[in-house]
Order: sequence, then C-alpha cells, then structure tokens
Amino acid sequence: MELPVTYLFASLLWIVWCTLHSILIATPVTDYMKKKLGDQFRFHRLFYNTVALVTLIPLVYYSISIRQAREAAGLTQEELARRLKTKKTAIPRIENHSEDTKLST
Repeated sequence: MELPVTYLFASLLWIVWCTLHSILIATPVTDYMKKKLGDQFRFHRLFYNTVALVTLIPLVYYSISIRQAREAAGLTQEELARRLKTKKTAIPRIENHSEDTKLST
C-alpha cells in the first residue's frame, strides 16, 4: 500500500476503534446488556476491557509498522504531512496511537 494511503487507512482504523470503544460503554448499550444478561452482567466490564484490548493490539502493531515504512521510505514527518496535505502534527498522532487523530487540510 502506498505510504499516504497507509496513513489514511490507519486514521480510519483509529476512528473505528474509538467509535466501537465508545459504543460498548454507552449507557443505552450497558442498560440493554444489563437487561439481557441479568446476573451475568457483572462480567460486562471484563468483556468490554477484553474487546478493547484485543482490538487495540493489531491497531498499535499497524501504527508501528507504518512508522517503520515511513522511515524506510526516507520520509520525514514533515514531508509526509505535505504529501497528505495535512498538518505535521497529525503524523506523530497516528504513529504514537493518539485517539484524537484528525487529518485536517
């Protein structure tokens, strides 16, 4: 995958992860789970944390690999930001797994 596309894909993955993370802990979802699971609801937090961790591990691994790809391509964060037509601050956010990543132009 071309490097700028890789960064866009990583941003999309972070957005999806944050959305899933937020949905799973939202009050309507927890209320629904409490109603459906009854006594077993006490394991909801364990389920939530397990899903968060299991889905986070590949995302962090992917983010690390794109940093290595950028470095292997001999690009600085500034050069990549210029190619993506975004701010330089977006690149370290993606590479360092920030949850508030935005690729604004």
